[in-house]
Amino acid sequence: MELTNHTRFPAGLARMVYGDDRIAASALVRVTYAREGRDFVAAAAQPWIVSMSPWEGPRGWMEGDLIFRKGGADVFLFGEAQAEGSRPTTHLEVGVEIAGGFSRRVLVHGRRLWRRRLGGLVPGAPEPFTSLPLTLANAFGGVDRYDDLAIAWPENPGGTGFYVDEASAVDRPLPAIEEIDQPVTRWSDRPPPAGLGPLPVGSPLRARHLEIEGGRPKLRPRCFNAAFAPMIADMIEPGAAVRLSGVSPRGPLHLELPRRCFALRLRFGGERHELPLHIDQVAFCVDDEALMIAYRSSFRYVVVPLQERACELVEVP
Repeated sequence: MELTNHTRFPAGLARMVYGDDRIAASALVRVTYAREGRDFVAAAAQPWIVSMSPWEGPRGWMEGDLIFRKGGADVFLFGEAQAEGSRPTTHLEVGVEIAGGFSRRVLVHGRRLWRRRLGGLVPGAPEPFTSLPLTLANAFGGVDRYDDLAIAWPENPGGTGFYVDEASAVDRPLPAIEEIDQPVTRWSDRPPPAGLGPLPVGSPLRARHLEIEGGRPKLRPRCFNAAFAPMIADMIEPGAAVRLSGVSPRGPLHLELPRRCFALRLRFGGERHELPLHIDQVAFCVDDEALMIAYRSSFRYVVVPLQERACELVEVP
């Protein structure tokens, strides 16, 4: 079965064989939206593609789309933490709220260094800042050296704040982006990186979604999500209201997701079915005033020899 795409947007059909004659299939379409007045409309260029293998997108490497089902919708936030009114501040909160129950907040600090005081190391006072990139480079992680060996924090080797011993941490920086409920207070703290974008390809953080059943690991749908765990929404509806805070000198940004909807029209011999696609990913590109929304629908079918089959992607009201 091949996908016939009747839209102008990048789309693809992933197929996985299980058993002798059974197929699990998943269709995905990605749409890039540009800001036009108060609305977001489909952009002329569509740089967010669909790929079955890892690919380099507009904002870095993305996992491939050879996935049957996820455990919710991925939310990505690209841009910078920005002080309101461009007035220097030592810390601020960055937040994403989507109608329907999704809320995510992180704390962003100015540059801080570990300072030696009586009794040990303490975080130094944060320096004032007006903007700071919301990238993994500013979240917990990094590489330190021990006995002339480079030792990387596996969950975020490109980050900041990982030290193998106290002496290594003296006068060196703490992470600038932290989970509000998991601040670093000791040099030996090892919090999860406060990521707002996609998980790095092959990230070991997916293992946190594994369950052990009968002594064996069991893959949960969330093992296949591409976002950090706090950035996974149970469900996102088209047209949902969104509030982004801490990312613009103008103050909180309010927007509404486009109401565009898609469907799959399936035919198996004389049988016909129409399946809606649900929001699978949302990326807020604040600095470009752009959005990316991916939509997915999954289904299974039995291969019947010589049976005519068809799968068509269409846009619906």
